[in-house]
Amino acid sequence: MPMYKDFVPEKLRFWITLFFPLVFQMSDALFMGLSGPISATTSLTPNDVLFCGFCGMIGVTVTFPVLFRFKFRFTTKQILLIVSLGMVLCNIICLNTTFMPILAVTNFIFGFLKLWGSFECFSSVMMKVSPRYNFAPFLAIVFTVVFGGIELSGIVANHVVYGLPWQYMNYLMMGLQLLVALMVFVLMKDIRLMPLNRLYGISWIGMFLWGIVLGAFTFIFVYGDQIQWFRSPYTHIAIGVMLVALSVLVYRMFHYRHPYLEYPAFRYRNLWNILLLFFVAALLMSTESVLHHIFTEEVLHYGTLSIANLKWWVLAGILFGGFFSVQSIDRWHFNYKLLTFISIGCITLYVLLMTFAISPQTPIRLFYIPMFLYGVGHVMIFIVLTTYVEGVVPLQHRFQVLTILGFVRIGPGSAVGSALCGHLFKMEMVKNLNGLGSQVNPISFRSHDYGSIANEVAENAMMLSLRNLYGLAALIGIITLILLMASRYQPQIKNTLPTLHRAYKVFSRK
Repeated sequence: MPMYKDFVPEKLRFWITLFFPLVFQMSDALFMGLSGPISATTSLTPNDVLFCGFCGMIGVTVTFPVLFRFKFRFTTKQILLIVSLGMVLCNIICLNTTFMPILAVTNFIFGFLKLWGSFECFSSVMMKVSPRYNFAPFLAIVFTVVFGGIELSGIVANHVVYGLPWQYMNYLMMGLQLLVALMVFVLMKDIRLMPLNRLYGISWIGMFLWGIVLGAFTFIFVYGDQIQWFRSPYTHIAIGVMLVALSVLVYRMFHYRHPYLEYPAFRYRNLWNILLLFFVAALLMSTESVLHHIFTEEVLHYGTLSIANLKWWVLAGILFGGFFSVQSIDRWHFNYKLLTFISIGCITLYVLLMTFAISPQTPIRLFYIPMFLYGVGHVMIFIVLTTYVEGVVPLQHRFQVLTILGFVRIGPGSAVGSALCGHLFKMEMVKNLNGLGSQVNPISFRSHDYGSIANEVAENAMMLSLRNLYGLAALIGIITLILLMASRYQPQIKNTLPTLHRAYKVFSRK
């Protein structure tokens, strides 16, 4: 790692470089997990906070095609200083405004910076992680740090808001971002590993338009229940904007020399099957972000520290899943069909165990194994399918395909899963409240408190709704596993990372 100054010990350089993306992944301009405290003290609604969080994910999604271009334009020191100080500025903006357009754009920029800085760090340790240029250990490290950082951020946030205002989480992350900037300024030197290549030929308009398409799509599903779905003129406007932007993108795809996403990137073998698998995984994992939170908060009345305790088990599952993925791909040579089956199976088993855990007397220890399995399946599905894609798609279109996969696996796909899960829960609640309420004997109101009976009916309806939806998700998971067993796959792929020189030849433009 020649970007460090000579006095920095060689053994510490790797761990320092991994510390930087861990800080980046723990950071957010507005923390989605703190939507409750944020909406309680500002004019923002929980959906506003959720939409801002998805805007950050969209910023991550659309950044992939330009990562190597930025790497060959700026030095590592310049990139990390821009990213860390830019994140501080984004945090300051989000702490001092509640104007949604500004918040949405700021979170988009924050997501762009988060991926840019993380990619620079990961690409710098690539040779250290995998001297044989093998994708498996490299992507295992990447996704373990990414998802581990996200879970660790949730744990820290829950502890912070237990006794302090939510703004202190932003202050803490701003302090860590400034620490990163200071360490980069002191420990690194400004050198180039490859010749400077200017940012010619990048379709900035295409990047902006893809962001508009994904943002409009996400808006519909985040605010759908709040604005009465397709009855609202806001939904019609969002659909119109999305269709116009998409039409312009399709035109540019066939008539411009350098579109942001090229048409051949959409035509690779098994791409749509992988997109479908990611979508199914997003649906299954939305039960954790929606149904699990409803159960633990509304039925079991867990506090922030109890929820943080469960997140430790998810983090343990992520670490184990990353380690198991490396061993199974690189050492044991498991095929990708089996590994995909295992990852989807872990998530399905989590859903099944949660189906039988729905009870007001459920002790917290019964959640440990399901949350561990959720963490294992979550990180494995990303490692396995991304490794497969990296092996079958040429370097020229590889990062464009990652953006296409990001349409489902990062932002909009998660929004659809969460919206669908929340909407189905509301429908089930109405049905079960009517069904259980009709069975209550009105005579019992003479001897019992009406409020306690109403609360008992509501709690039973909620548990029945949760059990039904968990069961439906488990059925979807089981059907997916059966289809996986019957599917065909490409057994041999080129599982090698690109060298820096090869990447420079592919991505540099005069």
